[in-house]
Amino acid sequence: MIAEDGTTKVLRMASITLRDVPEDVLQMLGDAALRNQRSPEEEAVDMLKANLGSPCSTGTLRTPEQIEARIAMWRRIAAMCEPSVDFETEVAMIYAARRRGREVDA
Repeated sequence: MIAEDGTTKVLRMASITLRDVPEDVLQMLGDAALRNQRSPEEEAVDMLKANLGSPCSTGTLRTPEQIEARIAMWRRIAAMCEPSVDFETEVAMIYAARRRGREVDA
């Protein structure tokens, strides 16, 4: 990395090795990484940041006020999405709107 004064700085990242990690924990880490479109290493670092109080990319909420504000926001969003018909009627409407596909030789 080149600093503003023109000097070159070498950035070093620390690393750790975790031993004896249970398979189910590795699976959960891999699943979370896929959901968040990250590598397992990136996901693990983000989880460590979130749980150790450092800012993380997911914007983890820390205070009760932040959590309550987020819940209130999601409730407002959910209220805008109330269905206008019941489930069975909606399914029937979907089936009625379907068009017949092309014929396929088996």
